[in-house]
Amino acid sequence: MTTVGVPREIKQDEYRVAMLPVGVLELTRRGHRVVIQSGAGSGIPDEAYTKNGADVVDDAASVFEQADLIVKVKEPQSVEWPLLRPGQIVFTYFHFAASQELMRGVIGRRQKGTFYFFIFLACLSVEARIRGQV
Repeated sequence: MTTVGVPREIKQDEYRVAMLPVGVLELTRRGHRVVIQSGAGSGIPDEAYTKNGADVVDDAASVFEQADLIVKVKEPQSVEWPLLRPGQIVFTYFHFAASQELMRGVIGRRQKGTFYFFIFLACLSVEARIRGQV
C-alpha cells in the first residue's frame, strides 16, 4: 500500500488541486491511502474527499510526513523543501531551468520524481515533430 499525499498549493496565484475526489476514489479502491491537506481542493469541500476515502489533515507537514508519494500541481516552494524526505517520490513539474534556487533546494534530499519534467519534455518533442517544427 502506498500513501499518496496532496498538500494545498501555496505558490502565488496557483488555485488548482493535484487530485480530484474521483482520483481519491480510484486510488483507495486499489488499496492505497490518500492524505490531503484541509482546503487543498480549491473550492471542493474536504467532505468530498473524505466521502471518497481520503484522510484530511490540518497542515502540509502532516501530508509530507505521512506520504510515500507527494502529488502537486506546481513545484515545491522553499518553505516545503525541508518537508521533503529522502526516497519520497514527488510527482510534479520541476522547472529547474527557470530556478537554480529550486534545483539547489531539492538536490541532496535524494528525491525521486523529476520524471514529470522529462515526460513533459518528451511530449513537447513529439508534439513539435507532429507539427513539423523540429
